Amino acid sequence: TAGTILVTGVTTANATSGDITLNQGTNNFSSIALTGGAVNVKDTDSLTVSSLSSGANKAVTLVSGGTLTLPASNIDTGSADLDLRSNGGSLATAGTLAGANVNLVGSAGITIAHTVTGAGNITLAATGAASDVTVSNTITRSTSATDTTLTIQAGNSVIFNNAAADVV
Repeated sequence: TAGTILVTGVTTANATSGDITLNQGTNNFSSIALTGGAVNVKDTDSLTVSSLSSGANKAVTLVSGGTLTLPASNIDTGSADLDLRSNGGSLATAGTLAGANVNLVGSAGITIAHTVTGAGNITLAATGAASDVTVSNTITRSTSATDTTLTIQAGNSVIFNNAAADVV
């Protein structure tokens, strides 16, 4: 889109298999349902993604200036990148996450309650001064890829809080 989109209430963006690009940093959606190929959505405030269906091997980028709330479903971008940023709040997984390179950012912390899998690099960044990365499930990097990295950055602590928490 060429300009800012301001919507109160629920927004539905259905491009079937076409790409969805709503990447103006000044957009302001309350809640959005997304169906398309590659998905790139930015919001100036908090953003709730009520549902997400992206194309096979298509990138997904969701950036919120507030808290990003993910749908209660799996997000798998296949051989494409997955970038989820909650720049003004915490980020919590609501389903398994998978992609080529996986980038998760939460300014107030990150909670990994579901499996996160990356074929390439995985970055978990809790950017606030008192923020934690809490892992209670498995983080898996591809063993066939060379020169892949797992980066975990926390303003405060990295917590592996139960027996299921693991990095493979």
